[in-house]
Amino acid sequence: MECLPVLLSRLQSIHCAPEHKENILQTARACLNKVVVGIDQRYFRPSEVDILIGDPTKAREKLGWEPQHTVKDIVSDMIISDLEKNYREYVLKTSGFTMSRSCGV
Repeated sequence: MECLPVLLSRLQSIHCAPEHKENILQTARACLNKVVVGIDQRYFRPSEVDILIGDPTKAREKLGWEPQHTVKDIVSDMIISDLEKNYREYVLKTSGFTMSRSCGV
């Protein structure tokens, strides 16, 4: 449930009607502990590597590099970006505009 406080704080910065924010929260709560991303085995390449593990040790030691963002930060930014995009699409659709999909979806 740690994602809900992040979502709540990010929703404060999105300008939309309160009922839309509540709808977003209800949807997020309904999706918790459910599979929201599935994997279709048909799209794996024949030589797909089972596990890829990165080790930034060499970059730290030789270049003095340190990560500036955590995985949690990146996922949070992705969710907020999706929420903003979905809200824009929702406003356009409810205002009578049609959305063209370049990929044909």
